[in-house]
Amino acid sequence: MKKIIILLTICINTTLAQQYGSIKGVVLNKENNETLAGATVLIEGTQIGTSSTQDGQFVINNLIVGEYTLSASFVGFNVQKKKIQVRSDETIRLNFVLTPTVLNGQEVIITATRAKERETPVAFTNLTRDDIDAKYWAQDIPMLLNELPNVYSYSDNGNSIGYSYMKIRGFDQRRIGVMINGIPLNDAESHEVFWVDLPDFVSSTEDIQVQRGVGNSLYGASAFGGSVNLITTGTYFLPQVELNTGYGSFNTKKFSLSANSGMVNNTYNIYGRFSRIETDGYRKPSWSKLWSYFFGMSRFDENMVTKINIFGGPEQSYLSYRGVTRDYLDGKISGNLKEDRRINPFQYPNEIDNFYQPHFQLINDWQVSNDVRLENTLFTFLGKGDYTQFRSKRDVREYNIPRFIIKDSTIVPAGYYRNVDNDAVRDSFQVRFLDMVRKRSVNDIDFGWQPRMSWKHANGEIVAGGEYRYHKGHHYGEVIWANLLPSNIKPDWRYYDYVVPKTSVTAYIHKLYKLTPELSLMGDLQVRYHNIKLINEKRYKVDLDRKYSFITPRAGANYNFTENINAFVNVSMAKREPAFKDIYNPQDYWIGPENLPKNFIKNGDVYTYIGKEIKPERLLNSEIGGGYKTENFIIKLNLYWMDFRNEIIPTGQIDDNGVPISGNAEKTVHRGTELTASLRLLDYLRFDGNFSINDDRFVQHTEYIVNWGTTPPTVIPVVYDNKRLGGFPKYISNIRISFIIRGILASLHLQSVGRIYLDNTESNDRSISPYTIINGNLSYKYEKMIGNTDVEFSLIGNNLLDRLYESSGYVEDGTPYWIPAAGRNLYFQLRMVF
Repeated sequence: MKKIIILLTICINTTLAQQYGSIKGVVLNKENNETLAGATVLIEGTQIGTSSTQDGQFVINNLIVGEYTLSASFVGFNVQKKKIQVRSDETIRLNFVLTPTVLNGQEVIITATRAKERETPVAFTNLTRDDIDAKYWAQDIPMLLNELPNVYSYSDNGNSIGYSYMKIRGFDQRRIGVMINGIPLNDAESHEVFWVDLPDFVSSTEDIQVQRGVGNSLYGASAFGGSVNLITTGTYFLPQVELNTGYGSFNTKKFSLSANSGMVNNTYNIYGRFSRIETDGYRKPSWSKLWSYFFGMSRFDENMVTKINIFGGPEQSYLSYRGVTRDYLDGKISGNLKEDRRINPFQYPNEIDNFYQPHFQLINDWQVSNDVRLENTLFTFLGKGDYTQFRSKRDVREYNIPRFIIKDSTIVPAGYYRNVDNDAVRDSFQVRFLDMVRKRSVNDIDFGWQPRMSWKHANGEIVAGGEYRYHKGHHYGEVIWANLLPSNIKPDWRYYDYVVPKTSVTAYIHKLYKLTPELSLMGDLQVRYHNIKLINEKRYKVDLDRKYSFITPRAGANYNFTENINAFVNVSMAKREPAFKDIYNPQDYWIGPENLPKNFIKNGDVYTYIGKEIKPERLLNSEIGGGYKTENFIIKLNLYWMDFRNEIIPTGQIDDNGVPISGNAEKTVHRGTELTASLRLLDYLRFDGNFSINDDRFVQHTEYIVNWGTTPPTVIPVVYDNKRLGGFPKYISNIRISFIIRGILASLHLQSVGRIYLDNTESNDRSISPYTIINGNLSYKYEKMIGNTDVEFSLIGNNLLDRLYESSGYVEDGTPYWIPAAGRNLYFQLRMVF
């Protein structure tokens, strides 16, 4: 008993000896200095914390003296941390001023390429997370964006999953700059974007911004038609698990499971997702099997946010990029029109593309002071894949196999050999053609660094930064089977093998200056350098080294006449280096030293390519636009005129041997008008729409066609001056009607597309006729259906009227081919959030 009394006395005396202090303050919004009610204020490393009151005030009492780190957080704002020293019997005054994130829940602000309403003088559209949830089911990203102004998308297999493509203002995606968190996605060699490598990536995307025209895209691939910046999933302040699964037409299946830790100790956030998508495809066959994963982790320090993203997933897709002739579309093959149009010309069972591209991103955002921000991004992504193809009656020389003699003429078809029998040699046949299966493989590595510094001052902001990107691609092709091979050629014969390294360096400065409260001026200056090489070319030992340097200025202005009305003007320049294969394609036997010796100089056993050069493309984009905005009504209109010089066109010039090759069209123009509008009637009815008219045509261009029926072959020049460019609709119209009430969302989307010419002849026989389709979506969200679980049921209907139409095509050797789109198809989806 005596011991207990002594211990209690010590504890009481110790407690009485402790010295205490308090902290009080307010949480404010930095943008407008208004208070934030309900913000969370925590003391790091403890369970002590509170929430701000309706007037933004907070108080924490009875703190033992000492040093503490406090953090304040609020949904839609960056976490802010501050260190303080609590003293005895003192109340420390501590205010938090939180900076809104660009996106709801997105902590890392990717500012350099993001446009802002009524400030940035460019035409753009934001697709928010709510928009994505309402429209996304399992389709590829281009098909999700197909409803945005002046965007046209299509897929090879017809049902929006697998290999898909998009165009903006008549420019294909090689001329669209695509970025993930500001990091370039376009392939360094071809400038292409392979969306199939990012299945279900939209599930981990917080926001997508699409800028049309050159705009202010300051780095990455050349943005002629526009730029697309995808921002990945942001921070959730509460833990969350989401299950998403569905099934639909063409045996389309999806399973996706994601989890978010919420804020751990107000310092860490962890997010992960795993997905699987499968489909048989509309065309027969055109299946895809797609895996996808995403892992992200964020750390919040006092003035710094650090984020790690790791994502990717292997894909397998049956190739279906070849079109069908008019007889198939008209049902003249079997008499069944709906089945004939679904036939894929590729029927070899292993005509399969396999590819895996993991991405790694490290993003650091340091708020050096109230006005200075320093961002650094390190990235790398790898690529490894191959695809196999069956090809019949191919010239053996294309595969680095010399023509060879056989004695038995029954081994290969009669048209595959030439009889060389004479008095000296009996029963001898020279094999010139073979049936074979080839496999083309690539191993890529890309890595880079993006530094950026932002300085806000009284009248605006200056952003300066750059990018270093290195790419190395190893390409090789193999003959893995043939109906006959000479004795010295073994299976897996490697017929081409080369490496393409490319280095790109970019520096830029971007200035936004508010001359008056109503007038904002924007100026950009970008300097870019590219060095692309061909090394380790095994077949002919060809080497190549090309360097390109560009300086591109951009300027614009935005004027806010009132709180509702604004207008902008923009004049921007862009330049783009040729893709590697536009310069020289080592895979093409017919343009190598053996066939076109004038294009090469031989030094010892090495050939240097000196063929006629492709000029870099140049674009001058001028546009003017404006908008009117109220709480329930938005309308925007802009007009653009894009002068395009040296557009790279197939068969656009003749080389020194008189053979047509890819070359430059002297002058083309892309011009048009874009109108967007949104109207909310009552609280539950909304109308959204856009309409664009395009006039894309050659001003000066001569195309060269080879007549192989003459000996020797002759070249025929065809003048296309003032002819319309093929491949893009004359007009695009989208209207969506949405009804939202008590957890029910019902919407109808009507899309009308004008005539699309397949080539540059403006021939209706070589075109896709205008079409109109209707899509629909019906969903019901039951909040707290099972405990705290939200359950949402969705039914998506595409092409509800079962319209038979084509979405893409091309002309080859004078014959038009079309790629048909799917008829009516449905997809049911279940989404559960725990």
